[in-house]
Amino acid sequence: MKKIIGVLIFTLALSSSPFYVQGNIDKEKIKEADYYETKVLHDIAKSFDINLLQYKRYKKDDLLTFSNKEEYMFIFDKLASICKPGCIQSPTFLLKDDEGIIVYKSIDNVNYMVKLRKEKSHWTVIEKGNKKSSLKFP
Repeated sequence: MKKIIGVLIFTLALSSSPFYVQGNIDKEKIKEADYYETKVLHDIAKSFDINLLQYKRYKKDDLLTFSNKEEYMFIFDKLASICKPGCIQSPTFLLKDDEGIIVYKSIDNVNYMVKLRKEKSHWTVIEKGNKKSSLKFP
């Protein structure tokens, strides 16, 4: 039963569409998926000593709302191409001033980090890393 619940949560976390049960939004499943996503993000942050409170968190589609979209197309392209297939959830972009970090977890339970810096409206990769996670996922 535990394994079935784990697989269900894993499946829900991979889905980017709303959860429906007989035409109604299943808020409990959304809460489970949000909890799972947060748990994954905190595990990755712990692996690389990232203080999440210092950063704003964005998903790929969030970047399309930025007024200066061209500056963020490099990051959008990175987020769209990273980990296809093979991520436990969509990569996340963390932003603080002119510093950004792309983080994600692969299905083989490895945490990844790509650190970026913006100089004159251009983003450059300054560091990459990966670490095996100690947290077990289904």
